[in-house]
Amino acid sequence: MNRVLPPLLAAASLLSLAACGGGGSSVTSSSGSSGGAQTLSYQNPANTAGQFFLKMDSASTSATLILDLVGPETADASTGEPSTPGLGVTFGFNVDTTKAVWATPSAWTTPYVANGSLFSLGSGVQLAEGWVAGGSLQGIVSNKGLNNQVNDIGVGVIGKIALTPVQGGTGGQVALSDNGLGTLLNSYGTTPVTVLVGTLTLN
Repeated sequence: MNRVLPPLLAAASLLSLAACGGGGSSVTSSSGSSGGAQTLSYQNPANTAGQFFLKMDSASTSATLILDLVGPETADASTGEPSTPGLGVTFGFNVDTTKAVWATPSAWTTPYVANGSLFSLGSGVQLAEGWVAGGSLQGIVSNKGLNNQVNDIGVGVIGKIALTPVQGGTGGQVALSDNGLGTLLNSYGTTPVTVLVGTLTLN
């Protein structure tokens, strides 16, 4: 059953299971063309310094656009900017379903969300999953074990989400936004997360 995980429940799940065990781009990236079929293109957000943001994944195809969730840039000794540690992250987005819908690529083992390169999911129950209700997606990716904190979540991809175009939809910009349900969990507690999104277009 599709459902949306409320932010507080998501944070609680992160804490419970944990106890158990790049700069912006203004270059437009496209998922390609498929013999006249409609496709999606995505322009990475600009001014991403110190921000969580979504960027185009190179594994995107003509049928599926994959977006990577990336954390704040790594520590900058010249400015005194610290790194951002993390045990897990919840995140959420809304999309206009008349032009694009959330998808699960066949290679993924969990619905709507894939783990990135930062977190170790461990064995048994793994905390990398997504829930969809209409145009809203809520996702969660987390390490296991409170001692397994990632020291700097800005050095890799936190998680991945995917979209497919709605064939017959009206071409043009597609409304895509952070839905305010994001949370970062680390040894300091939980912190609200806002993710910058770029420009999504149905071609």
